[in-house]
Amino acid sequence: MSESLSLFAPTPWQLDVLRDRSMLVLLHGTAGSGKSRVAGEKAHAFALRYPGSSILFLRKTESSLRNTMLVPFETDVLAGSSFVRHVQNKRCYFYKNGSIIFYGGMANQKEREKIRGIGLHGGLDYVWADEANAFMHEDLNEILARMRGKAAPWHQILLTTNPDSPEHWLYKEYVEGGKAPCYFSSYVDNPHNPKSYDETLNALTGIQFLRLKEGLWRQTEGAVYKEFENHVHVIDSFFIPPQWRRICSIDFGYNHPFVCQWWAIDHDGRMYLYRELFRTHMIVEDMARLIKQLTGNEKIEVTVADHDR
Repeated sequence: MSESLSLFAPTPWQLDVLRDRSMLVLLHGTAGSGKSRVAGEKAHAFALRYPGSSILFLRKTESSLRNTMLVPFETDVLAGSSFVRHVQNKRCYFYKNGSIIFYGGMANQKEREKIRGIGLHGGLDYVWADEANAFMHEDLNEILARMRGKAAPWHQILLTTNPDSPEHWLYKEYVEGGKAPCYFSSYVDNPHNPKSYDETLNALTGIQFLRLKEGLWRQTEGAVYKEFENHVHVIDSFFIPPQWRRICSIDFGYNHPFVCQWWAIDHDGRMYLYRELFRTHMIVEDMARLIKQLTGNEKIEVTVADHDR
């Protein structure tokens, strides 16, 4: 155990996180504040302390795991430890004491099915969910239902994220609502950042500056629909069945944008925006020609346009 833990000297706020045994814990704050490092160290310490434990590293998409979670974990936390073996084709880190760290995503049904059956005793002991602002509430509920591992006397889901909209459910329930312990951290709390990092973050602009440099939960400036969230309303592309209804909607404009949207409607009445044309300083005749070209042989049931035009 000393081989793997001796290199990590936690800061005071990281030490509080390491000691917290609450079922749900949220770490939020600026970029470069050390959230990921302490999350990886705590998962590693858990695996060593409780032999045979089942741990899950989770991101919304499995494809984003490698560079954001796995590489830093291997480089900074494991640091070449001979006690742990990474088997990539099984998506696992195997510990000599029987503990296993699994990893996966929850972006679609296929990824969810991969993680539903993992766990040495039919469940999980510990979960680290990174970029938690990308998760829906339903994702967390599914993880909670799987926290029934038997290797340790306590279980935990550790959520790490940079700030998002103040309308986000994480902010509403945990930061504002107090449903779970929350730890805020800033890049100035991380002694391992280069001296130039403050200058680097100062180069950010707009909403990214407020969230990543100042650590503030702020709404995107000029947002029309404040309830819009990428993690809820944007999904991966998929094949649209030919029997689904399709309609177009048009909002005319010249100095202001001319917008045409193509919508598919499933059998439950849900509408999916699958194509959008957004142009300025183009006359209607040219836009009509472009719309026909993009539509091709698709059967459009009706086109709804701004009546003022």
